[in-house]
Amino acid sequence: AADLGTIVIKLKGEGLPAKDSVLLGGKSDPFFEVFKAHGQITDENFRMLAEAYTPPDETYMGNKEPKFLLAKSNIVKNCLDPEWFEVEIELGRLCDQGDKSKNILIDVWDYDTGMNNDFIGYVEISVQDLFSKCASKELIALKPPPKPHKQEAGSLRVVAITHYDPSTTEGKVRKALKQAFWKLDKNKNGTLDKAEVKKYMQLAASVCHAASAGAIEAEMASLDLDKDKVVRFEEFWAAAKLIRDTLLAKSGDDLEDLIGKIRDFKTFD
Repeated sequence: AADLGTIVIKLKGEGLPAKDSVLLGGKSDPFFEVFKAHGQITDENFRMLAEAYTPPDETYMGNKEPKFLLAKSNIVKNCLDPEWFEVEIELGRLCDQGDKSKNILIDVWDYDTGMNNDFIGYVEISVQDLFSKCASKELIALKPPPKPHKQEAGSLRVVAITHYDPSTTEGKVRKALKQAFWKLDKNKNGTLDKAEVKKYMQLAASVCHAASAGAIEAEMASLDLDKDKVVRFEEFWAAAKLIRDTLLAKSGDDLEDLIGKIRDFKTFD
């Protein structure tokens, strides 16, 4: 299948219902999941999983088919207005032929340790409308589960949404840095720890010849934006300015040469 790039979505929940008892904090531990909501459903290799999408009806209590899942957010503990980390999805899997007017399904859940998660609500919406809602800052109302469940499901806000087109310089640069991130992530847990971030210094020095050792050291310290002692790709893309800006300033063969350096860089091999 053709590479249509990726869609990166950052969502915030607002006014979500409390699903936990007072003993557990009296709020919720929300997360969301994203599914394709039209046409055939395929896996990451575009093999068919279902011939046609089945839309929610009045009994809908969330999609419980893990094989249909395209993206899942982090869990925000004890919070009714969570701002989740961004999720990234291949446009070709999310929308047939990359058509952003097609619908997707977003389910919101309350995570319960050792028990079944509580369904909060859902929305079917096109990717195109997500872009519009982001621009207008308009809330998206969640549809609640059937009674007797709480009928006030809260809302979603699109904090940011971007299509990284692989034919553009920015799309090529993001793809290259995504590959670099996964190479640096030796234990493949989706984050970079201190030792893995140190390897980033070597990569930055290799790609950004003009950067001083002090500049690279300062950037390394700034990568962990939320100070949780690990670096997610969202932080890496935002803060790895030395490499990102160096690449974005290039074009043609110069850009391809630097991307080749990233591809060939030896990390923990």
